[in-house]
Amino acid sequence: MPVVAGGSGTWGDFKVGAPQEIWEFLQLADLMKQPSDSADCRRRDLALQLETGSGLFFKVWRLIPALRAIAIVGAVALAVLLLWLAFTAWNSPLPALQWDVTVGRALVILLFTAATTVVPLLKWMNPQSAVRGYGMKVVIALAGFVASNVHLLIFNRLYLKRGRVDRLLRLD
Repeated sequence: MPVVAGGSGTWGDFKVGAPQEIWEFLQLADLMKQPSDSADCRRRDLALQLETGSGLFFKVWRLIPALRAIAIVGAVALAVLLLWLAFTAWNSPLPALQWDVTVGRALVILLFTAATTVVPLLKWMNPQSAVRGYGMKVVIALAGFVASNVHLLIFNRLYLKRGRVDRLLRLD
């Protein structure tokens, strides 16, 4: 006879009286019974990890403040470096080209090319279609591909390493 959902001894086709398995996370049972504002640093760290885990993005940056500070400093340094390069090298020739083109001229050419490509498209199509156009989708897909692979190779490993049960249980 098939088990009926919600019937006696079941819950959603699962046997309620089934024997408990041995899972690694059950080592945390005593910590999970404590209130989230407990004085135990392991319980506070578990609460932080659970709260962070509920988010979608930038989890490891929420857990490791030093990494967040490094990212902010790196972004500011990169912006300053790019601005500095643009201003100091504006009249410098580009060494890779055989023509007499300076950095400033190359930037103006790039901006002009982008404007002459995008402006007619925006006039020909409505702006909402332009934003949702194939070019934007390709750029977003490529950026997402690169960012997700960098995240998986570097930051997800840090996140998973920090969330290990044995690390949490060693905290004092």
